[in-house]
Amino acid sequence: MSILCPQVAYPFKSLLCIYLGSATKPFPNGWLGQSLNFCSKPGLAFGLVQNRGGPCGALAAIQAFVLRYLIFPGGTGSSTSTTVTVDFGKAMNPSVKQRENALVIALAHILEQVRPRLAASENIKRGALPMG
Repeated sequence: MSILCPQVAYPFKSLLCIYLGSATKPFPNGWLGQSLNFCSKPGLAFGLVQNRGGPCGALAAIQAFVLRYLIFPGGTGSSTSTTVTVDFGKAMNPSVKQRENALVIALAHILEQVRPRLAASENIKRGALPMG
C-alpha cells in the first residue's frame, strides 16, 4: 500500500518509471548515499559531486541551474535583448555562501517548475496569485 496521497503517487511513480524503468524497482545503491555536496578542488568549487554512480541525470539538471545562478546571480541571462558582462573566474570559484545560495535558488526554481498547477479558484482561496 502506498503512503503517498493520490495527487503525489502518480507523478512519483511516473518519475520512477522514467528513471528506473519500473515503479517497483528499488533505487540503485549508488543513489541511496547521494547528497548535494560541492567539490572541494580549486577551480571546481562550482561543481556538485556524484558519488558511486549516483543519479547523474538529476544531478546534471540541478548543476545546470546552479551554474545559471552562479554565472547570473542577479537573475539576468534570460533576456536576449540585454548585453551582460560575466566574470567567469568569480562564477567558477564561488564562496561557500555563494554556491549554497545558488543551490537553494536552483532547487526552488526546479520545484516551482514541476509543482502541480492549481486552478485559479484554488489559488484565490489560498490567497496566492497564479505563478507562471
